Amino acid sequence: MSKSKSEEITPDELMESFRGRSLKSIIVFTVVVHAFLLLGTSIPFLIKMVTGKDTTELSEEERLELAMKDATASLKEIAEEYGLNPRELSSNFAGSKKGPAQGPAESPKEQSKPPGLGEQPKDPAADSAIEKEIRTKKEGPKLPGVGDEEEDLFK
Repeated sequence: MSKSKSEEITPDELMESFRGRSLKSIIVFTVVVHAFLLLGTSIPFLIKMVTGKDTTELSEEERLELAMKDATASLKEIAEEYGLNPRELSSNFAGSKKGPAQGPAESPKEQSKPPGLGEQPKDPAADSAIEKEIRTKKEGPKLPGVGDEEEDLFK
């Protein structure tokens, strides 16, 4: 039985790439990589800060309009990403009961049916033992009286 190449590698062989290098060069390399990553991920934010409008001089209504435009653009992006209608998505966020997201209205016949996927209520005699036990009301634990005096531990 022969050993595979990964089993033949020793820890000394793995450390060869670090031998001869000073700790200072390794730390400098690490700092440079982290700085590059931080700068790379911050560029979109920095560009927006530099090229963006200064909204401090705008009135509250104008700021609301800008916020609504940003929110609408974000909702459109999310809707396109998941293949949804932007109006349905916005109505779901608004919590409105109107709109195409709710589906067709129920007829009065369907509204009078109890929930349960159109099933007829079961005969209580046909219930299993577990269902009977669930439906029976049992007496709970005794509660202490309101007037019971207990020793106050914080006096």
